[in-house]
Order: sequence, then structure tokens, then C-alpha cells
Amino acid sequence: MQDMLHRYGLLQNKLFVDFVNEQLLITAQNHLHQVNELFGATALCYTLYGNYYVPGGLINMVKPVVNYIKAQGSEVKYGQQVTAIETTETGYRTTTAKGSFDSRFVISGIPLNNTLALFQNKSVQQKLQKYVLPSGMLNGAFTMGLVLQQKSPEVLHHQVHVAGGLPLIGSRSIFISFSHNSDRQRAPAGEVVAAISTHVPDPAINYIGQKAVLEEAICRVLANRGLIRMEDIKYKQGATPGAWNFWTHRAYGAVGGYPQYRHIKPWQMKDARLDHWGAYVCGDTVYPGQGIPGVCLSGIIAARKLVQDQL
Repeated sequence: MQDMLHRYGLLQNKLFVDFVNEQLLITAQNHLHQVNELFGATALCYTLYGNYYVPGGLINMVKPVVNYIKAQGSEVKYGQQVTAIETTETGYRTTTAKGSFDSRFVISGIPLNNTLALFQNKSVQQKLQKYVLPSGMLNGAFTMGLVLQQKSPEVLHHQVHVAGGLPLIGSRSIFISFSHNSDRQRAPAGEVVAAISTHVPDPAINYIGQKAVLEEAICRVLANRGLIRMEDIKYKQGATPGAWNFWTHRAYGAVGGYPQYRHIKPWQMKDARLDHWGAYVCGDTVYPGQGIPGVCLSGIIAARKLVQDQL
């Protein structure tokens, strides 16, 4: 992408370069000097299309999938953290904090970093190790929820650029999404909920001890841009990469998937087959990468590979 901007004489336009970098950061998890042209061009087209609003929040994208699974006679097990996966003569034994399950197939939808730690098979560990990225090559997030006694703006989703960056983490953009004024599942009449996020590089070492400082700085930026009023904040709650690690157990509290890198072509990312016997992977750390479309496509690929290989 850097070469492309150079080709058109745009690298000298700092405002445009800043715009491209922050757009690529949310779509490709990296800046223009690392993102390949094909992925980058696609990522920059992202904002040409309208966003969709899901009443009640993104949980209502998951519920139809859960309902379908149950309608097919299957069961969804909640609150069972997987601690180990072993290969058996007939398939796999998945051990959780509440017991174990035997199955012919296993599909991991968690990051490769976590998947590597779970599989006891040395051969799988050796094959997977070369695809795993360390914290220094990943991004975490500082997120915050606001309850506001105001109406949402007409445009619900915003990317706010921050000149000079935010304190403590240096992030140069803030993403904020407001609940729809008519969405009573998210907030009662007279209130709206705002979801805020910003990138944190190398989350393993960027522990944020002064959370209140960052919360205040973010709110001030949003107030200065006219998106919120400080006096209308009824409640706020911030979450660091440490909180993401605690609640989701994603390694380092990393979010957003594996970033695009010049030395890793998209087709060189880990594919869906894990051990070429009955274990498969999908999610935002395997091909084709991050974002809801990428994650959904990776799940479709894993399912089709399993059917093609085994059934």
C-alpha cells in the first residue's frame, strides 16, 4: 500500500496518509507499509458500504446460530474452559474444567496461540508453531462503555482521529458506536449506550495501570468533536487488554486477529486443516484473516474441508 500511494504521489499528503493508516488499522490490523495492495484496497473499500445495525446488539447475530444447532439435536455447552485436547484411537478427548468429551472431530475457533497451548500432540505443536505470532506483532484493545443521557447522532458509527495520540498507549484513533435511539433492548428511553475501542500495541507488555487517565482522555476527545457531552455521562466502564485476557482467555488479551504483514502473504496464513486427520481451525488468526466476513468465511472453509476430507 505504501508503494501504491507513492505511485500516485500521495505519500506527501500527511492527512491522507494518516487516514489510510487508521482505516487499515481497523480492517487489516496494520499500517500501509505492511499491508499488501490487494488486501489493502479491499480494506479501504470497507467504508464505501453502509454498516448494519443489529437491534439488541451483536449477541443477536449469535443467537440464530445457537438456535439452529439446538434445532438439529445438538447441544451448546457454556462456561467450560478447555484445558487440553488429546488424540485418541477414535478421535479426540477434549478436557474442560467441568469434565471431558470424546469426539471424532474437533474444530478450534480460538486463536492459534491458544490452540497451540491446548493440543498435547507434539506433531501438531511443531507444525503449528511456525504460524503463531508473538505479542509484539499483535494488537490489544482498550474498550469502554458509556451510558449517556442524550440522543444518538444520526450517524451511529465513527472513527475519530487523535492528533498526537492518546496518553499511555499512543493510539491515534478512537472508534465509537452508538445504540439506535429506538433500540429499547440496549437502553431505556432517554438514554443511549456507546461502545468505544482503541488499539493497544503489544498487549502483553502494555498493562494499563492508570485506566482513569485514559478514560478521561478518550471522553475529552469525543466531547471536543461534539459526539458526547461530559455532563451527559451517566456511567462509564473501561477494559484493558488484561480484562480481555481474563474474560475471553485470548492470549495476551489480543483482539482483531493476526495483522497483515509484508512477509506473510494471505495464502501463507494457517489453513483450515490442523493435523490432516480430524482437527480443524477457523477464526481471525487463520486464513483469510480478521473481520466478521473473514471469520465467517474461515468457518465455512473449515466445514467444507471437513466434509470433503472425512464424509
